[in-house]
Amino acid sequence: YNIYIPHDEPKRALEIVQEQLVQVAKALGNQDNVPFIYYNTIGDGEALSELEVNQFCQGLHCQLLNHYEKGDESLTLQALYNHCERHDDRVIYLHSKGSYHDNKVNAAWRRALTLAALHPDCWNPPESSCNVCGLQFFTMFTFFWPGNMWAADCSYVRKLIPPREYAQRHEEAVTRFLLLRLSGYMKSQLLRDRRDYFGLDRYNAEHWIGSHPDLQPCDMHPAGSLKSVFLRKTG
Repeated sequence: YNIYIPHDEPKRALEIVQEQLVQVAKALGNQDNVPFIYYNTIGDGEALSELEVNQFCQGLHCQLLNHYEKGDESLTLQALYNHCERHDDRVIYLHSKGSYHDNKVNAAWRRALTLAALHPDCWNPPESSCNVCGLQFFTMFTFFWPGNMWAADCSYVRKLIPPREYAQRHEEAVTRFLLLRLSGYMKSQLLRDRRDYFGLDRYNAEHWIGSHPDLQPCDMHPAGSLKSVFLRKTG
């Protein structure tokens, strides 16, 4: 669980953390084995103590991994990757979406993303062929789940480039592509040149989970668009 706490608006970030952990507790808190929630905090380290997190973790075992003054989702994705190198289970990745850009759209999207990743058919799918599951799978400009919350098999995660290396190698691949296009060896007419389409900077984390050819995706969206998902999930 990746928690970002901005220095200027920590209160809203804490409300988001509490909301998501309540969702996790409702979905997973009645299991025979108490689920472990491993989390990193990034940003305002004084705004959220381990004691406060534990108060939110009803029926869960929450464990702080590290606090970082600066960083991004790749820090927690690397921790998830390290876990999968040692274990052969299914993991769920969540982050406190909306703590940086707090608005109604992000709030509704966060709730739907969290519900989807926690759904039994997502973290424990009936079909063994599904190795990554989230709210809605896209193939528009890469293989990914917009919003970047999902459940995945560790056997698949281990095949990915480690997150600490992925950003640089991904940027190198984009650079090679652009040079080939500039020299006339390749053409690209499908989409505009945008950093989110190319998976650069903060968008890099979204591109990571779908970056291996052995990906076997599934999703949980009940209708054809994210707008309809929001309406159905949030009322």
